[in-house]
Amino acid sequence: MENRKLTMKFAGRFIELLGQQMYGGPVPAVAELIANAWDADAPRVEVEVPEDPNAVGAEIVVRDFGHGMSFDDLNNYYLTIGYERRSRGQRTPGGRPVMGRKGIGKLAGFGIAEDIVVRSVRAGRAVEILLNYSDLRNRQAIEGLELEPTADEETTEPDGVSVTFRRLKLKRRINLDSFMRSMSRRFALQSDLMQIKINTAGLTKEQLPLEHRDPVAPDWAEQEIEGLGRVKYWIGFLDAPITDPESVLSHTDVKRHSNQALKRVGLQSPKNSIKKFSYSWGY
Repeated sequence: MENRKLTMKFAGRFIELLGQQMYGGPVPAVAELIANAWDADAPRVEVEVPEDPNAVGAEIVVRDFGHGMSFDDLNNYYLTIGYERRSRGQRTPGGRPVMGRKGIGKLAGFGIAEDIVVRSVRAGRAVEILLNYSDLRNRQAIEGLELEPTADEETTEPDGVSVTFRRLKLKRRINLDSFMRSMSRRFALQSDLMQIKINTAGLTKEQLPLEHRDPVAPDWAEQEIEGLGRVKYWIGFLDAPITDPESVLSHTDVKRHSNQALKRVGLQSPKNSIKKFSYSWGY
């Protein structure tokens, strides 16, 4: 009998599992793009968010002014699902610690939009592609899928990447105050290196009343952590829980990530009491 080989395929529903089910709201979807901008050494990011996603023509736009991607970058890296160009613990060419996730953040927009338009500019050349959720979702297999750019042209635009979420699938209005707070909790600490504007308003560091802070303000603790380098941090406890539904991390994320992080810096979370993390805060 001849040696036969089996072929692994990925059905279009893969897009649904990694996009729609993992990023079901505007905060995580936009946060992924801002993290990508950080990794691209962008000095600033501009975000446009409609209050009413059901309004005619409503769209979410995230524009960064990083180094951008060439045609080959888009083809070889961006369109390879799961490809992680830089891993955690490494630094960007500009010296920033990498925020990048698992190479699937590019699917985040499919949790909230039917169409994703990616326009990348690098060295005077713009390349634009359109990704449609239904088209990808309904395919029996998506490997080897060829995409014709909607634009491939010379331009005077500055380097960077613009991602537009169109035909939004959100059913509720976006609470812009809550959206701003959530982004502030994620990224305001980096505001000295990367300016982030949401509907022209810049992010500011949120000040919450703390019942206890370790170490005492304004000091920061420092520790060398393998794989990350030297880390500065502080942790505080509030006298009331954070009730914002778009808070930084879900209880599941906290249980999976924060316990490990606290242990790595010599701290221990309250035993069998994950709910107490809703009272904790820190950088």
